[in-house]
Amino acid sequence: MDPSPELTIAAFQSLSTHVAILDRDANIVCWNQAWDDFGSANGAHRTIDWRRYNYRDVCLMAADDGDDFALLIADTLSQTLRGRQGRRTFEYPCHGPTEERYFEMTITPLEHRGERFAIIEHDDITQHRLRRELEPVG
Repeated sequence: MDPSPELTIAAFQSLSTHVAILDRDANIVCWNQAWDDFGSANGAHRTIDWRRYNYRDVCLMAADDGDDFALLIADTLSQTLRGRQGRRTFEYPCHGPTEERYFEMTITPLEHRGERFAIIEHDDITQHRLRRELEPVG
């Protein structure tokens, strides 16, 4: 049985990982509920239209403020969207005002109907990271 488009959309929306798909220019073209929920929990208006945002531009603005990781992501994203980079995964801190948080970010190239896209995933790995830091060394 081939899955229906409705099943595919429902599955995408049910993922706990924050996922967005970017077009060849790094504009956000679609995202899942977890992406929306994280944005809302961190100050974004609940009805934000993420299509107004260019992910690479946001990274470059953060890089201008001294965020070297954001510059690495902007460069990796550019390479991915040009077809010069395969899947890449990064770990990074993303602390909130009241808690330490860590995420794993994956950038995955996607070709669909002759066009290039990138899938951006952010997965909360805070509990795993904190347990790893508590493990004895050696």
